[in-house]
Amino acid sequence: MIKRRATIEDVASLAGVSIKTVSRVVNREPNVSALTQEKVEKVVAKLGYRPNPSARNLASHRARLIVLVYDDMSAYEAPSAGYVIKMQEGALRACRPEGFELLIHPCNARESNVGAELREQISQVRPSGIVVAAPLSNMPVIVDAVKATNTPYVSLSTGAANGEEYEVATNDREISAEMTRYLASLGHTRIAFIKGDRTHKAVGNRFSGYKDGLEQSGL
Repeated sequence: MIKRRATIEDVASLAGVSIKTVSRVVNREPNVSALTQEKVEKVVAKLGYRPNPSARNLASHRARLIVLVYDDMSAYEAPSAGYVIKMQEGALRACRPEGFELLIHPCNARESNVGAELREQISQVRPSGIVVAAPLSNMPVIVDAVKATNTPYVSLSTGAANGEEYEVATNDREISAEMTRYLASLGHTRIAFIKGDRTHKAVGNRFSGYKDGLEQSGL
């Protein structure tokens, strides 16, 4: 005998709450008491209820999908793909528990039509959010294309946080200074700095940190 899949109505009935309340709990919306949330979550676990992705997409008009936009390393000679792999792994770890899928989109920013192409593809899949990795997060043609879709997005390592947009970044200047000071503490006096893409603001921050480290070390 095939067991019938639990529905949102089943959860609401067993938990003694409305369908809307179940929806709020499942979608992690506000205005739900801790007691009600715990009660609904127990019923969800007991029945093995899984929301219907298609229904959720129709309700929100967006797919439960996150797009990771990053520089297409196959378009030029790159030293390592480890950076991209780590980003993908981290994004997947964040997406899966929340019921989101991850779509990776390598983007060759050197192509003349890259902005229009990116905007069109995002509009077609209608994701819930976009992650723009460096150095693309520093390129106006990429950022403008993402903004034009009116999709929530997060930038990685732009090197120019302004408090107006969501960004994940490190303190490149201080980290670079610390690395330089460490090398100097080992007795090295001829410390070089290899610059990356000069259009990437984080590169400038790292170079400033390198100079800070030299000065702080008396070099």
